[in-house]
Amino acid sequence: MLKDENEDVRLSAAYALCNFKSKHAMQLLINVMIDENEPESMRESLAKTFMLLSSYPESSVGQSETMVKLFTNVMRNENEGSGSETIVKLLGNVMKNEDEHVRLSVVEALGNIESEASVQLLINSLKDKNGDVQRKTADILKAICTVKNKKQLKELLKSEHEFSVNTAFELLHKIEKEEESKTILFENDLNINE
Repeated sequence: MLKDENEDVRLSAAYALCNFKSKHAMQLLINVMIDENEPESMRESLAKTFMLLSSYPESSVGQSETMVKLFTNVMRNENEGSGSETIVKLLGNVMKNEDEHVRLSVVEALGNIESEASVQLLINSLKDKNGDVQRKTADILKAICTVKNKKQLKELLKSEHEFSVNTAFELLHKIEKEEESKTILFENDLNINE
């Protein structure tokens, strides 16, 4: 039914799969959400349905963590594109979950996506109310931030949140050092080749 020509039939089948709450069902739904041939409206509807599914009190922690792990695995095989944009939007919503373990899983998943939007969500997560989430986020940002994230980090320097400002300063310093090293190596290569 997920392959039916009628979008309404596919959407109904996807909603029905949400009720199964199994890894296989979620993987099928994720595949639909990242399928660029699917209409944006359907992919957005599925993302919202996933959010509702993850917010059920009786299963929110396990369900959300499982979704995040599946997203991470899928995103490792995806290029940055509309599929990853949908996943990043969904992960941004899951980041609002009250359970810090869920938020930690989301931070890990966002670190694997490494898009501009995922980096921005990570930067926002530096202000999380949980110290473990803040520290994990800082560690991930230290691993993935590059010169292309300088503007985002400079904006963070304006924050009143001390941990965020300190992390931004540290990241900007690291990026500057890496740029200096590349310049020195490039100049040395030019001198050797002459």
